[in-house]
Amino acid sequence: MAHLEPRKRIDGSVTYYVRWIDPDSRQRETLKIDSEESAKLLLTVLKAGGNNIAVAYASLEDLGERQTAVRSSISALGAACNQKIAHCLGVPVNQVTGRVFELRGKGPVREAYKAVWVPPGRTVIWRETV
Repeated sequence: MAHLEPRKRIDGSVTYYVRWIDPDSRQRETLKIDSEESAKLLLTVLKAGGNNIAVAYASLEDLGERQTAVRSSISALGAACNQKIAHCLGVPVNQVTGRVFELRGKGPVREAYKAVWVPPGRTVIWRETV
């Protein structure tokens, strides 16, 4: 199982180490990343790709601009429904629903819970990043 280790530097900044065991070689692998967002994204795609780094990088390359924006907004909001994501991005909801569906298929986004979206008073599915 892949995991993330934050390490504080002497200057006060934080470096993130993503650690996992490669399924082919059975060796422990480590990758040092300066950005927390990038480290969490790599961790997510590693888990979705069965800890295979080649599969992880291939899936990262497959994310389009809108998918990356949707994933980042869900991550920033914690958990969000399609309407909340669309409002955050300033786009119509029909530009978000397809991207959320694609991200669910690739693995970085999953269903968190169902709750009432207050403005229309409807029960909707809230999503979160893995």
